[in-house]
Amino acid sequence: MAWSTDVTYFQLADNLRDSTVFRGLYTRLGGMADKFDDMHKDVKRVVNVAEDILEYMRKSERSATFVASGRLQMPLKPGVFHGRDDFVKQIAEFFLQEETSRVCILGPGGMGKTSASLAVVQSSLLQQRFPSRNRVWVPCIEATSAARLLEILCIQLQMPGDRQITLEKIISQLDASKEPRLILLDNFETPWNSSTQEQVEVILLQLAELRHISILVTMRETYPPCSNAIKWRSKYIEPMNDEACLRIFHEINPSSKDDPDVGRLLTALGYMPFVVTLMAKLGMRAKSTAKELLDAWFESGPDMLPNTNRSISLR
Repeated sequence: MAWSTDVTYFQLADNLRDSTVFRGLYTRLGGMADKFDDMHKDVKRVVNVAEDILEYMRKSERSATFVASGRLQMPLKPGVFHGRDDFVKQIAEFFLQEETSRVCILGPGGMGKTSASLAVVQSSLLQQRFPSRNRVWVPCIEATSAARLLEILCIQLQMPGDRQITLEKIISQLDASKEPRLILLDNFETPWNSSTQEQVEVILLQLAELRHISILVTMRETYPPCSNAIKWRSKYIEPMNDEACLRIFHEINPSSKDDPDVGRLLTALGYMPFVVTLMAKLGMRAKSTAKELLDAWFESGPDMLPNTNRSISLR
């Protein structure tokens, strides 16, 4: 009987020890699983950001080589575009008045100047005044010199092939027809802030001399270029209101509609449309909550998103 009792106690102790070991192993495995989940989320975020960076690089490569490959079509305004209706209408109405056919949209990066300008050019008001063939988009982001600006102008205006590109030839072709034409000089800060600013100024002044040519400029500046010589109507673009930003965020990332922290995230982002759009896409792809995105933003800032350092740099 005593021997049986000893065996029973031994088995019980052994079972308890096995149980303790098992519980410890279970706890460690659970912790490892949580870590793997976190790592999986982090890897997904990195992969998604990398995909955004690769897409930006592809776009940059296409932009850098477009002179050799032909004219770039004017892009459409963003599919998700809210909060700028009054701004767009006011800019469009400027072009219905001859004395205000020189318009400049100013402001820091990330505020949606390009999106707003595309909405202006594609508005019904300007479609009636300028046929599609007479609305010309000139992407100046790669125009790092006056010579490069002339090349881009030549391609976008579809001038006949000629290896020798001169400002005189461009002006002569534009002056050959007196049909109203609208030229959008997008991201004009690139040539304007180049080492060839004096030559760029000459180009802009000669374009402005053509009264049948309307000019819309977007640039990251506080004041329009050649402000002493050109009569501009300039508008400084402001951050969007919280309602418009919420609508943009929720439309891009529908799963965020019941997330209570989206408002805090948008406040931290300064209601900048470009950053709000990128953050909504990142949240959707990585299935991150607004709080997770907010924590990452506080930790890394614009570095967590592709190209935001360049795009939202302030002047």
